[in-house]
Amino acid sequence: MGISESIFTALEPILTDALEENRYRRAVVSLSGESGSNNAEITAGLMLELRKAGIDSFILSEMDYFHRIPMYNDVERRNVFRTEGMRELLVRGIYTEALRDDLAKLKRTMTDADASLVKTHPWLVAYHKGGDGGLRSYLGTQREVDFQELSDIIMRFKNGADEVYLKRIGHDESSTWYEAKSCRAVKVLIIEGIYGNSDNLRGVDIPLMLWGSSAAKPKNSFAERICALEHELLLSQAINAKLVFGNPSH
Repeated sequence: MGISESIFTALEPILTDALEENRYRRAVVSLSGESGSNNAEITAGLMLELRKAGIDSFILSEMDYFHRIPMYNDVERRNVFRTEGMRELLVRGIYTEALRDDLAKLKRTMTDADASLVKTHPWLVAYHKGGDGGLRSYLGTQREVDFQELSDIIMRFKNGADEVYLKRIGHDESSTWYEAKSCRAVKVLIIEGIYGNSDNLRGVDIPLMLWGSSAAKPKNSFAERICALEHELLLSQAINAKLVFGNPSH
């Protein structure tokens, strides 16, 4: 039995209850997983299992509701990390012109997030602490994701809307648009992404958590740091999940 099948088998009785509780016999499921966990593919498989059971559904990608396109969001994450890292150095009184020049060299080579460089640059301990603190205040918050718009769509769907407009976001500034989605026959809305168990997302009936190791390795030290912080955040949100699949340990 594949993972999508296993999820559907566990989900079905809970979903039946959720559908009965809604006057329009509709329900919202979120499937959260870490970056690179094949979450999108597994969600597509779950939609197929629902279809086999005669339940029409559609998938809403959380990524489409990030405030910035992927390229610019990566830039903003790094900017938050660097800004808060430097502020930490200032607060501790260890920021100097010599350190500034040293840090500039690391930034130019994109290695300022590399924990292995602490041995030769001890001040990176403070810089990384401040940077990580900054990222914790950004990742998965309203600053990064428009949870309000997502929650509004969820409520319109559950309140019987025949049609909703969904945001689509591409990889450049010009490729963001809205398209109409008919909901007349749809019974289940599936939110696919990272933060479906967040307290900022309202109206989800059945939040699910999917743990799994990714075959893809983080492409650099900053991406490794993002993955570690993401994992930490999802662990804190797992308590909200009604069903958990897989093992959270790396």
